[in-house]
Amino acid sequence: MELCARDINRDGLPDYLLANYGSDAATLLISGKAGEFSRFELDGGEGCLNGAMMDLNQDGRDEIVLLSVFDSTLRLYTLNDANQPMLASRIVLPGGIPLPYEQLHGSRLRLLVGGHFRQAGVENLAVASRTELALYGVERDGHWRRGERLPTCFDPLQLAAIDCDGDGVDELAATHNRPEGITIYSRQGDRLTELAAVNFSQEFAGNSPLALCVEDFDNDGRQDAAVLTLNKEIHFLFGGANGFRTSFFAYQRPIAANDMAAADFDNDGKMELLAAGWDVQTERPALMEICGDAAGKFDHLYINPIPASYSIQQNFSIAAVDANRDGRMDIALADKDRGLLLIYLNRKLE
Repeated sequence: MELCARDINRDGLPDYLLANYGSDAATLLISGKAGEFSRFELDGGEGCLNGAMMDLNQDGRDEIVLLSVFDSTLRLYTLNDANQPMLASRIVLPGGIPLPYEQLHGSRLRLLVGGHFRQAGVENLAVASRTELALYGVERDGHWRRGERLPTCFDPLQLAAIDCDGDGVDELAATHNRPEGITIYSRQGDRLTELAAVNFSQEFAGNSPLALCVEDFDNDGRQDAAVLTLNKEIHFLFGGANGFRTSFFAYQRPIAANDMAAADFDNDGKMELLAAGWDVQTERPALMEICGDAAGKFDHLYINPIPASYSIQQNFSIAAVDANRDGRMDIALADKDRGLLLIYLNRKLE
């Protein structure tokens, strides 16, 4: 279950899209002013891996995009005047439908993310597979258009839009296996090019990326990337006027984390990181908070147990949202084991 949060109906409250990989459906939860949700089940195709909410056709209203793995299809949903999602169009991705052995081994698994990859203020879709990165757009009439592409040869794990130079046009961050690391791509003219790459396995073979998060961690007006890896490390890639600089934070607490979000949760002007996963030491699920005394510095680790009973190897998807419009960032946590969406409000202690 992958979680996407965005105010799709422009009422000031975050709405939630959950892609259910183990089924052919995705769930859209539209928030109500009294704390209730309007729930809609969307056909996502077989193996609905992830989804996004964005204004792809530039009509001032957000659409929903779902990616299914086993039938290699993108589906586009729009909201009608009653805020109900309606299937508008679909497109089968190049390469065709995976064969049974490819489905078993995930050789055509794809990921998607939305961002302003072509110009500021105009949203596009990036799709990654083992063989290529490609940009897609949607016309006003719902027809898909395939744009720039770049052949690749790695296993994509996470994707994120990242404005490394603060110009309003996003670059594309992709974490991957073979090799284990992160690569930043940029659109140059009519093609995608590689800007920077970091290998995480120089000292620890198999140091796979587990989670990717993008924010302006050092408050310089340029977005940065944080990557949580298997070897209990968080690698930072800071964007700057003269290129990129890297740093990492290593922690000893055995936390099997699988997703991460960032926000200024205590309103002190500095970003904090929250990683969700399994605390091996206490044998309970937990949130791992990583913070520091200055912007862009991360050297403190705090463990916050999640007050519920789960099975071992529990998986989560996490997003930072202002769920109740009080100016403080809250946490939305998708419980993949029990099929629940949990909202944790950020209460100020008097």
